[in-house]
Amino acid sequence: MRTAVVTGAGSGLGRAIAAELIERGYRVHVTDVDAGAADRAAAELGDEARGSALDVRDEAACRGLAESIGRTDSLDLWVNNAGVFFSGVPWEQSAERRQTMLDVNVSGLMNGTIAALGPMRAAGRGHVVNVVSLAGIVAAPGEVAYSATKHAAMAFTSAPSSTSAAAASRASSSPPSARTGSGRRCSKTSSTTPTRLLPSPAAC
Repeated sequence: MRTAVVTGAGSGLGRAIAAELIERGYRVHVTDVDAGAADRAAAELGDEARGSALDVRDEAACRGLAESIGRTDSLDLWVNNAGVFFSGVPWEQSAERRQTMLDVNVSGLMNGTIAALGPMRAAGRGHVVNVVSLAGIVAAPGEVAYSATKHAAMAFTSAPSSTSAAAASRASSSPPSARTGSGRRCSKTSSTTPTRLLPSPAAC
């Protein structure tokens, strides 16, 4: 059975992605910074879901999860869905909010991608999907700082997709089909149609 990791999957979009992957025949590690939310989502999703706490800002934790899966199973798909969005013009946002978006949306995505590519490159296969945003292409009013983080995520994704080609592992990015309100985690969007975020069934 193929194995996937979805970050920020305790609810919303991440949970919906995890549910679809289970339908596609994956065993899914449902991770979230909120351990309780991850466990509840996994319990609701059934026997092929495993809930665990994961703070994507913790590089060692991301690497540890990827390596532990790689020792017992193949790590076939890693979806970096966890994200944070705060609206507002930069000079009115607190430094803490700006830093949180950078830490989760950029560093967290980098941590997950690099962690996943380790066992994937060793196995000679695998796919990392980084959930980005149209805001990474066009910065809307009140979303400048958030847009900067998503632009960085899109730029970063393009490098592993080429440098990992020799090992048959790959990384790609895709924008979600819905947006969240101010100050909410992007993983908690109410979208129930995440298919645009995922590779085609043939690619998975």
